[in-house]
Amino acid sequence: MKRILFLFVLLGSFSFSFGQSADPHIDSLRALSAKDSFSAALRYCDSLIQVHPENADYPLFKARVLAWSGDLMQARMLAESLFSSDSLNEALLLQVQIAYWRGDTAACYGLALHYLQREYNETAAILGARSALSVKEYERCDSLCLLVLDHNPKSKEAKAIRRNIESLAYPHITRVQYTRDAFDKAIKPWQTISAEGGVQQKNHLLLLRYNNAERYEMNASQLEFEAYSQFKRGIRTISSLSYSDSYLYPDWRASFELYKTIGAKNDASAGATLMTFARHQVWIYTAQAGMYPGNFWVSLRTYLVQEYGKINTSFMAFSRYYFRTREEYLGLQLGYGSFLPQQLTTDEVGRLEAWRAGIQWQWQIKARNYFTGLLTYAQEDYQFQSNISRVTMQVGIMRRFK
Repeated sequence: MKRILFLFVLLGSFSFSFGQSADPHIDSLRALSAKDSFSAALRYCDSLIQVHPENADYPLFKARVLAWSGDLMQARMLAESLFSSDSLNEALLLQVQIAYWRGDTAACYGLALHYLQREYNETAAILGARSALSVKEYERCDSLCLLVLDHNPKSKEAKAIRRNIESLAYPHITRVQYTRDAFDKAIKPWQTISAEGGVQQKNHLLLLRYNNAERYEMNASQLEFEAYSQFKRGIRTISSLSYSDSYLYPDWRASFELYKTIGAKNDASAGATLMTFARHQVWIYTAQAGMYPGNFWVSLRTYLVQEYGKINTSFMAFSRYYFRTREEYLGLQLGYGSFLPQQLTTDEVGRLEAWRAGIQWQWQIKARNYFTGLLTYAQEDYQFQSNISRVTMQVGIMRRFK
């Protein structure tokens, strides 16, 4: 933990120390602190202060060493005593950091504003935004994030905080979606209407969805529950449970998938789905590997379907480009295999082989309102008829509200 604090402060104050002339004493103090030799570093600071009382960098660095060692109270008192020195800005930034570490959100936010009135610093703005977010001061938090993005449009930290603002300030979600499948054979188009509502909590998203499908001159309904959960150590899960009393859908469908973040830009997942019909069951196993190069997301997924003692295999490749936030993106998908899950209905199981290509999008049309869509083309073989071309169009509207 001390090493993490050391790196955090070192990076936060890098902009101040970089422009100064090289000082071998400071380098030695940093080396001692990096080894957790805080007592030796403090004695070294005291000797430097006695020999060079005119140099304000040494008492300032002593305050940093005190903070890295965990003595935040002494660090704060020393930083306050430096406010009349030539190193006022560095001392004030250290005050912001100490207040944040102590959990004093009001002091951190106030000190950050005081610092930003003197000059801009991204570390001070980010810490002030985090403090405002923790006490649900969403407008103040957003204003500091926008300040950071004005100076650094690529700031991932500011973008991540703004995403949290929207999910916490407007936690309720509604979506209405229409899907139409058109075929080149003598098959009437399929239609599905879905309506869902949900609530976004800090680490969980809970959704309840109603689907109504019209196929083969039959009408069927399905009720679904989905949960998205975020845990520590880069672990998240997606689970769902659905029920239907009609032929077009499985009687019951249950699924669970576990995701794990690997490093800063990669993740992997594995999961399973069980579908129960009137006379048999179908197991679907899936695994995927993904990566996040810049604003892109690229993923490769495989499906293994166990039915009537046979195992069928298929593959899907996904790619997305995210624009301003994770809520706005444009994506591509390609798939091939004996089973490509699309809507997980009775007909999906009866497919023998298929390939599919499509585009997917979601963008904001006005504040907290999003337009979603999917357009795919597929060539499919079924047990009852071969070489069917299918065009799927899906459009929807999603809204967030308090």
